[in-house]
Amino acid sequence: MQSTAMSDLYSSNFNLLMLNVWIGMCKGTRGLPRDLIDLGYQNFWIEYRFTNQEGDAIVPELIIGSERLGHTMLLEWKSGANLDDDQLQRYSKVSTADLVAKAFLKSSVCVTFDVTVVGKEKFVDRLKIGLTKGSHSFPLISVTPSYMALVLNSFKRSEPTSTFTPRLDVDLTVAPIGFVPFSEESELWEIAEIVMPHVVHLMMKREATFTLGDVCSQLLPVWKIMDDCKQGQVREKIKGVLVEASKNEFRRYIGRNRGLEGRTDGPTWEIKRNPLDLSSTKRSSEYKALQKLQKAFLKALKTGKRDPIQEDLFES
Repeated sequence: MQSTAMSDLYSSNFNLLMLNVWIGMCKGTRGLPRDLIDLGYQNFWIEYRFTNQEGDAIVPELIIGSERLGHTMLLEWKSGANLDDDQLQRYSKVSTADLVAKAFLKSSVCVTFDVTVVGKEKFVDRLKIGLTKGSHSFPLISVTPSYMALVLNSFKRSEPTSTFTPRLDVDLTVAPIGFVPFSEESELWEIAEIVMPHVVHLMMKREATFTLGDVCSQLLPVWKIMDDCKQGQVREKIKGVLVEASKNEFRRYIGRNRGLEGRTDGPTWEIKRNPLDLSSTKRSSEYKALQKLQKAFLKALKTGKRDPIQEDLFES
């Protein structure tokens, strides 16, 4: 992704960017610092819902942990200046026993843990006030497009404290966003920008059918560590794109096959028309037709207005 686009993402979808960056740092993704993976941190849960010792719901954005350090971070992104006092209070009541019994972490991973607030640099002064006012000792990490820095409190392990002090250089202009390329809050057209090229890729692989479950797991490499609720929300968004595509612009190419769904993993589509089945002289024009249909599809999703599909886009 280009610098300008990443800058836009930093401004418009900070939470999604942070999710991908922290996942990437725990996977040792090229272009990101290796400090966390070298300390043994790995990703455990994305937005996993569990309860604290008082029965209150907790939903961290991401849970990472290191068995080597016996340390876990419950990460909470803040794209704005305000903190939820009630949320912080609920976090303060989380115990190691909760993480073992309810978040299913090994006890060796969460001997100690820290609720960790991650926010934009321009809001950290306000975030500091919110944490201090509530007497919370949660570490606060400030994020800029080029580095992260621990600006308030310390981790219960010295190693992560040293990692973010005075700063950890992270170039967000080259950060990966492919682990979770969209969320349940993304617009349908944003999801379609990723889903429909994937469908064309399936055509190139000569797949005859594909399921909603297949598309979800293929497009989101961390699908298995997502909370069931988040999976369901994202699944419905992807389904919405495929339903719209198969009823409208891409109806000649893909179609819902309910007859197969008793034997497959839920909603299933068949590829009815594949450019590879055409002669070599016709494939080029077919690919161009697909590109035009993709543009028309995105425009329709953005504007809510659909232009008639030109039948001359299709080769007979």
